Amino acid sequence: MQLLGWVIILLIALFGVAAILEISARILLPNINVLLTIVSPTEDNRNYVLTPNATTIYRGLYEESNMETIWRINAQGLRADTTIEKKPTDVFRILTYGDSETFGWSVDLDETWQRQMEQIDKNIQVINLGVPGYNIESIANHIEKTLTNLEPDLVIYLFNKNDVYKPLNYHPNLSKSFLYLIANMGIYQLKAQQRKQWRRSQEGKQYFRKHLQRIISTCKQNNAPIILAIQQWKYVTLLPKPYQLELQELTSTVRTINVENIIEDFPRRDAHLTEPAHQALAKYLCNFIAGNVEQYCRPPLIK
Repeated sequence: MQLLGWVIILLIALFGVAAILEISARILLPNINVLLTIVSPTEDNRNYVLTPNATTIYRGLYEESNMETIWRINAQGLRADTTIEKKPTDVFRILTYGDSETFGWSVDLDETWQRQMEQIDKNIQVINLGVPGYNIESIANHIEKTLTNLEPDLVIYLFNKNDVYKPLNYHPNLSKSFLYLIANMGIYQLKAQQRKQWRRSQEGKQYFRKHLQRIISTCKQNNAPIILAIQQWKYVTLLPKPYQLELQELTSTVRTINVENIIEDFPRRDAHLTEPAHQALAKYLCNFIAGNVEQYCRPPLIK
């Protein structure tokens, strides 16, 4: 009986310490809460998605920023300020997938490369399906869940080198805890060397190729050409044959392009692309799609 009493006291003390640490983390690291407000756990294989109708002001995670970035999520769980309706017949629709660089981590919505493409060509619609933290497997799952209903004419996947890594775990019962998120992110950072070894291993390459093939297959099933816009061109060797392509070489479904040289010299904010890089990327993608026809972001034969 006395032992049981001590166990109860110990448990109460542990819960008390955890509560104090949780409160302290919320006070000292308010930007963690910003991340928690825009993502929600999901029961499907994506693990988590953007929270519908969430709006928050972000001031930096990797470094403090004097600039405030507004993250606005629409009712469909997309980074957008309107509802995406059924595709009009006279609009060329492009779906964009990827991680935080596709989402537009350090820029406001109107400064993202998707919106910049729409500024170049008023007759296109570029939908942002980027989700911070997603990797190649998450993106493949996301494409399988969303692509068909959105009726794309073209898909762009902005590939980042960390897409090869396995995704962050996001436990639904602990998803609102600062301590859980901090511990999860800390463990992820501590395993940096292990992730690099995994990426270079045969197992890691097979993992990447498997999920990229899923993406390509889904696009083929929906008659949607796909552009793989690669930010770190040296990782093109991870692509499954015959998709190890030279710049602008074309297969029936897949085009692989190098965007590293377009964006690498621009300054970054909070470890992510800033407004000039988004503008340069938008212009480059439009030129590539339109065959260097100015003020056009559709294939030349599509008017």
